[in-house]
Amino acid sequence: MVVERSELVGAELDRAAKNLKFELLRQAFYHSDELWFFLFVERCTKFVSAMAGTAVVGMAFANHPLFAISIGALITILQTIGLVFGISSRAVIHENKRQRYFNLLADLDSKPATAEAIYRINGEMMRTWGDEPSTKWAVEVMARNSAMAAMKGRLEEGDLIPIKAWEKCIRFVWRFSPEYFRLREHGI
Repeated sequence: MVVERSELVGAELDRAAKNLKFELLRQAFYHSDELWFFLFVERCTKFVSAMAGTAVVGMAFANHPLFAISIGALITILQTIGLVFGISSRAVIHENKRQRYFNLLADLDSKPATAEAIYRINGEMMRTWGDEPSTKWAVEVMARNSAMAAMKGRLEEGDLIPIKAWEKCIRFVWRFSPEYFRLREHGI
């Protein structure tokens, strides 16, 4: 949502503040989901690598060289995945983005909304959007649904965009297209 430059008063000011809060929540939820995924992958690869390393040492002592070589290759592959795909650095990016959006949300909620505050926070949000990684649209839909639930409290038919279980499962590795969910949002 982009706030148009005009005098915001009364109901327009309230609507602009509510829309800005929704956008900030949506972005914060998006980056929270991405952060969870990258931390999960990083921890899994470290855990499996540590366990496999222990197995290599045990097999080397037990004179099973083929098994030791296989486990050693697994360790190498897992560590390479972490390095090549930058799992740790991606987690840090999403952690920083999430924190940035929650800070802007705190700025918005810390005092009564004014037109100046909305313009300033919207501008900072737009600057932050400029550094966004490419969008994963299923993650985006889930973040939108979470923000809608957080804002409305009581949901009505059509408030949430339906997302299938298999789409949730592959949301971090398949980008989908923006139209894929946009059509569903309009009931098509």
